[in-house]
Amino acid sequence: MGHVALEFVKTYYKSILLFITPIIFSPLLTLNELETISNDELFDIYRSPDETMNETLTRLNENPPTLYKCAYVVLVMVVYWCMECAPLPATALIPLFAYPFTGVLMGKQVCGLYFKDVIVLFLGGLTLAIAIEVWNLHKRIALFVLNKVGTKPPLLLAGFMGTTSFISMWMSNVASTAMMAPIAQAVLEQLKEVSVGDQASEKQGQNGNNSNKTAEESKQLIVQNVESDPTETDTLCVQPDNELEIKKRMYNGLCKALMLGIAFCASIGGTGMLTGTGPNLISVNQAMQQYGESITFVKWSLYATPACIVMTIICWAVLTYMFLMDKDRSKIDTSKADKVAAELLANDYKKLGAVTFPEYMIIGHFMVLLLLWLTRAPGGKGTGWSVYFKDKYVTDGSSAQLVAFMLFILPAKKPFQRDENGQFIVAPPLITWKQMTSKMGWGVIFLLGGGFAMAGGITSSGLGKFVGTKMAGLSGLSQPLILLLCVLIINVMTQVTSNSSTMTIFASLLCDMAERLQINPMYLMIPCAVSVSMAFCLPVSTPPNAVVFEYGYLRISDMVKVGLPLSLIGALISMAMIHITGGLEWTFDIYNTCPDYLPETAPCKVAPIGTDSLSNFTVNN
Repeated sequence: MGHVALEFVKTYYKSILLFITPIIFSPLLTLNELETISNDELFDIYRSPDETMNETLTRLNENPPTLYKCAYVVLVMVVYWCMECAPLPATALIPLFAYPFTGVLMGKQVCGLYFKDVIVLFLGGLTLAIAIEVWNLHKRIALFVLNKVGTKPPLLLAGFMGTTSFISMWMSNVASTAMMAPIAQAVLEQLKEVSVGDQASEKQGQNGNNSNKTAEESKQLIVQNVESDPTETDTLCVQPDNELEIKKRMYNGLCKALMLGIAFCASIGGTGMLTGTGPNLISVNQAMQQYGESITFVKWSLYATPACIVMTIICWAVLTYMFLMDKDRSKIDTSKADKVAAELLANDYKKLGAVTFPEYMIIGHFMVLLLLWLTRAPGGKGTGWSVYFKDKYVTDGSSAQLVAFMLFILPAKKPFQRDENGQFIVAPPLITWKQMTSKMGWGVIFLLGGGFAMAGGITSSGLGKFVGTKMAGLSGLSQPLILLLCVLIINVMTQVTSNSSTMTIFASLLCDMAERLQINPMYLMIPCAVSVSMAFCLPVSTPPNAVVFEYGYLRISDMVKVGLPLSLIGALISMAMIHITGGLEWTFDIYNTCPDYLPETAPCKVAPIGTDSLSNFTVNN
């Protein structure tokens, strides 16, 4: 009976959690904030500027807070996301009905949170990425780089990793992995046939030719050879079997290094640019929604791109050391395998032919969008071409949609051409609506929208500030130590949950905690947004890991062995880089613990700033 019950739970545990989770947390719906939270805390959480405590409490009695109801919805979503009881995008739809029914937010308010400016930015960037994929421009870039870097295993690994990181800055990490992994597999199959396959065939032939020799004759032959040249003792005695074994080890090491390098760099590269991955956009939206602070493409790039480059180099060094530095590699001649790999990559690139007209057009669109992003407000407010328009009207999302729109109307063939009958030809556009909709990551868009909606409820209900007040016990710690705890906790959690859902859960809480501890909110939120993408330990940690794991070259132990230290290194890099580039006044100004964009009710503006006991930094107000 017990065995049957255990088997039933193991089979249907997601369905069980789906039904019992709302029941377990249902007592939260019966709690009254005015009875369970002290007046001082209520005043601290819900006060408006220039409002007395009595005025605040009177307002709350007339319009009761919904902190516990919001907590109920958030906890249910967290369990569903972490355990994947329902598809992640489906769980993201819960605020659309849960917040109105519980009184946290009105229906029209929730709906507005699902299509914010950040989503528009993401749509524009994805549309350009789809156009790149439709015309195989990404493959041309990849093969061009791989042909240039060479085919020695460390260089080949560097070529694949660097290309994947760059492409993943602009495309989704799954698309980048799905494009690079088959190229790597083709190279590996050719190398297997040339090196390991040839050697095995030679060995088999030798065994057949020498089958009539007795063991004594073979032994005597070896002894005679050793006596004639004592320096070749090791080689003659071990070479027939040992050379094949060494080649197998080196080949297996290259297989693991290439697949892990592609998966890891797909995640690393996504952090390098603003539109690269979901957590980046979640942090940008949180800054705008809670503080009205705009994190521009330039601001993000100045912090995240150097971190991405450094992490890619470190990842390459670790994978090279772990898998490509075989102690016996000097005994093997790999020139034949290197030549075959070079010929394969050259032939694949040759098959693409000359750069086509639509590829030139896509490159032009890409350069225009990059230029628009970089020059909109490079030095902050009042700089760049945005000064020629109404203040705060034009965003990076506006530029992305302008370029995306042009993709639907500009031709994929030279215009004004005639057919054989002399009639003008109507050229198709660079991308069709059907192509865009079929390849668009709608699930990611709903996931981001659900995250924004959940964060909106956390902010409006006061739940974020309530959690922040409970973090007052951390006030005795230094700011770097608090940041270290945050990036490590988030990094550990993201190994078993979606990075976007993890960042959604923490974004609002990090900002409110930073306010309470009188820390610049960007100091905590931005490094955590990068750290949450450093999920390298398990196939379930992130989709690129799962994609390369399916090729069969890896075991889970291989991924854990290098993924765990690299995940921790990535978290530390994200923390270190915010101290280097994040302190600039025109990036995140992290050393200013009370920035102007904080509300007037923020503790650093209410209490004397000089009493801040936890800060190790100088307040620059």
